[in-house]
Amino acid sequence: MPIEHHAFSAGEFILLADREKLEEIENKCRETFLLCDVIAKNMAEHAGRKFFVTKVSMFHMGIPLYELERIPGHWPEETILDLSLQQHSEHEIYSRASDHYHAKANVKSGRGLVQILDTKNQIYSSLIKNHAAETAASINEVSHIRSKMNFEIRYGFDGEYSIPEKS
Repeated sequence: MPIEHHAFSAGEFILLADREKLEEIENKCRETFLLCDVIAKNMAEHAGRKFFVTKVSMFHMGIPLYELERIPGHWPEETILDLSLQQHSEHEIYSRASDHYHAKANVKSGRGLVQILDTKNQIYSSLIKNHAAETAASINEVSHIRSKMNFEIRYGFDGEYSIPEKS
């Protein structure tokens, strides 16, 4: 059974993917039974625009769908980009979370411990979860599409940051 796990939360500003990606996703979704009835129409018209996530829900088989302010319909997760990853900055808060963190599971009798660790294996967050291995895999997927800063916010922990020296 797939677990329900979303990368973005209500209350966030996001960026929609480019026109080509949105057209590809819309065509793919139109071929999926029932999903075509709930996804937003004419996705490509909104390409590259910034929106506010108002609601997150789960479709059949754990597919996250997002409702966005000022646009009717639901948006699949692959249409959404982390706005902070689009920043043109060298600061590490805007870098990809997967460059800094990974999740691993320690499973005992069905339930398990999921830990989020940095590249030095320092623990930043521990979660007791059913389906721990699947949850760890989902967290690792999220780390590839979220910035370091937003990944920390999503999973509720404070990271460490180097402070640039003044010249």
